[in-house]
Amino acid sequence: MILTSKKIVNSVLIHNLGDMTIQTQSVGMDLRVKKICLWKSAGEIDFDNKERKLALFEEIPWSSDKIHLKSGGYFVQFEEFITVPLNLVGFLYPRSTLMRNGVVLDSSLFDPGYSGPMSAVLYVINPHGLNIKRGARIAQCLFIQTEEKLENGYKGIYQNKPIE
Repeated sequence: MILTSKKIVNSVLIHNLGDMTIQTQSVGMDLRVKKICLWKSAGEIDFDNKERKLALFEEIPWSSDKIHLKSGGYFVQFEEFITVPLNLVGFLYPRSTLMRNGVVLDSSLFDPGYSGPMSAVLYVINPHGLNIKRGARIAQCLFIQTEEKLENGYKGIYQNKPIE
């Protein structure tokens, strides 16, 4: 079952919302861009995370309130934070305006029990790029209920950890 935005708001699943009258959709909440970054190093992944190394990235400064993004990939952090109860899973989907402008957004799911910042990868495939304003709504977060409440939730290294 997909939760309605009313249930999301009443359950306080997303924190630091700006204007709920604008960000509220029928079955989700729109998320606003906080930071856009470029990768500055390679990352490393393995099976058991013993050799995991996170790629470094650098924030692109805002000139006035807008950034021009050339074709390529970017790491995006959102203004909002998420708290996922043990009976829900959170998902991010792009707003349709991105697709119409030649931009793709991708993110991993938010496990039951996860609490913290939300981020995604933004791929600008439009050869002319994209002008994006600080605080632009580019993603929609929705929640799907699990068949039963889990006993154990997310225990990874990103729990309540700021994105650096």
